[in-house]
Amino acid sequence: MDVFCARMPFQREEKLAAGSQSNDESRETLTSVLRVVVATAGAAIFWIDPSESLARRPVAYAVLGGFVLYSIVSHLLVVTHRRRVPMSIAPWVDLGWSTLLIAVSAGTSSIFFQMYLFAILVASFHGGFRAGRWMVLASVLSFSVVGGITA
Repeated sequence: MDVFCARMPFQREEKLAAGSQSNDESRETLTSVLRVVVATAGAAIFWIDPSESLARRPVAYAVLGGFVLYSIVSHLLVVTHRRRVPMSIAPWVDLGWSTLLIAVSAGTSSIFFQMYLFAILVASFHGGFRAGRWMVLASVLSFSVVGGITA
């Protein structure tokens, strides 16, 4: 009986570790699916109702195509369990794409402003309050810089 009880905590810790790994993988898969949905929805909305001048539109389409391609490749890498962007860095990449899309589109009145929310939510869900707070501060700073440059 003592031998059985001595093994129980170790087995339980193994199960907990396996469960948390599975939970992390499912969260990462869900995040990658949502990233694809956000990118393709943004592309579809922008394609249906472009709010750009004719001169800026090709650049915005190119950057939007790059974001959609990045999202799809990222999702495929997550699904096939290959090397991928770490979850601690992924929200920062999303922030970069969002800032770039805002910069090449209508600036501070861009429809892509809401993509900052996706980066903030991903950072918060995967890294907690502190990561979310840093993402909010970085979003405000990057949006302010883009606003100053495009104004």
